[in-house]
Amino acid sequence: MKKIIVALFSAILVLSGCGGRSSNEVTDTIRWFYATHAVLTTVNNDDINMLGGSRSNLINRALQLSMLEDWWGVTNREEADETIEWLLSGGHNQRFIDEYYLYELETYTREELLRELEGADGWIEAFFINLHETYEIFGDRAILGWDLSRANSLFGWFYIAGLIEYEEALDGMLMVSRIIQENFNSWDEFWESYMRGFLWWNEEDPSDQASEYQSRRRIYEDLKLAQDSPFLLDFNMDFEVDWR
Repeated sequence: MKKIIVALFSAILVLSGCGGRSSNEVTDTIRWFYATHAVLTTVNNDDINMLGGSRSNLINRALQLSMLEDWWGVTNREEADETIEWLLSGGHNQRFIDEYYLYELETYTREELLRELEGADGWIEAFFINLHETYEIFGDRAILGWDLSRANSLFGWFYIAGLIEYEEALDGMLMVSRIIQENFNSWDEFWESYMRGFLWWNEEDPSDQASEYQSRRRIYEDLKLAQDSPFLLDFNMDFEVDWR
């Protein structure tokens, strides 16, 4: 599976470099791509209708390069490709599954797990409950939504940082978005996997209403209610590739 994904990624980058046109038109297909990371874009106070959330200019390029180095260890194109490859061939989702089995959570019922965790700090209890519940709900897809959302974010950031071209970013998002459609049935299901991934990654107590986890859930619900919400787009829409 890993070899297939890597080969596919390499193929789309070759194709996207073969001419085509650059356009800033935000079609429904492109809005769908941007919707897959709209929560984080909103957290960053960026524009959910722009590739990478901001304009591609000298200042934003410098800022994005610094952010990519600090948060992802990415400083060049090779490292950008390797990061996408890692996210699509296991990433955080595989670590999550490994921890589920490391703690033998498959041997517990929810009631047994709660008894075992009695007296533990809130975030510790939440960590194990999240591992248990998430795997019961999604199985091996677990927090795949978290990884795929972040992959699409990265394609936008790589573009702003000048590491890839406009068409390459959208081709990458197309690949990831098709994987999203293959693994989830709705926006709510996809974002539930994302939220559980964030909770695991940030190690928070979800009962804390001031937590970043709860803030992201509120952002998602607010975006759903917006008059021009991208989540009004059909989750299973056929993508129209018209940017090359």
